[in-house]
Amino acid sequence: MAYDLDFKVFTDVVSGDELASDAYPMKEEGPFLTIDCEVITVGGEGADIGGDEGGVDDSKEQKINLVHSFGLKQTQFDKKSYTVHLKDYMKNVVDHLKANNPERVDGFKAEAQAGLKELLSKFGDLEFFMGESLSTDGQVALLNYREDGITPYFTLWKDGLKGQKI
Repeated sequence: MAYDLDFKVFTDVVSGDELASDAYPMKEEGPFLTIDCEVITVGGEGADIGGDEGGVDDSKEQKINLVHSFGLKQTQFDKKSYTVHLKDYMKNVVDHLKANNPERVDGFKAEAQAGLKELLSKFGDLEFFMGESLSTDGQVALLNYREDGITPYFTLWKDGLKGQKI
């Protein structure tokens, strides 16, 4: 039996940061790509070999798997600063589309307006994460929770991503 172990990694077209992979459950929703995540336990893998070594770090912490896998860093925005960031980011995505996929520019602009309204309507529920480079020009990954209040998911602007098989 043959297995297809090829996955796509999605990088931000502005910063080049790796933000996600199709190894995670994802779907397109309008201008967004939403990625379902899980809370995982990280750490505590130290081996107990007996004796009092004193240097074994057995601390465990809960992390969201996508944050852990891609080294995403949490940041803060108020609504005004996020809106300013997003307008600048959208301009960069439009420039990228003009150069690489010009027939998509008008569709992106139309979808982005509706997407911005949707995001701002649930702004208080969002947490913000940047890629490893911490580029202030790059895409900000948006964390929210499903209706159960437990299941985390990320929202990314799909036109701001470039997929590459690994």
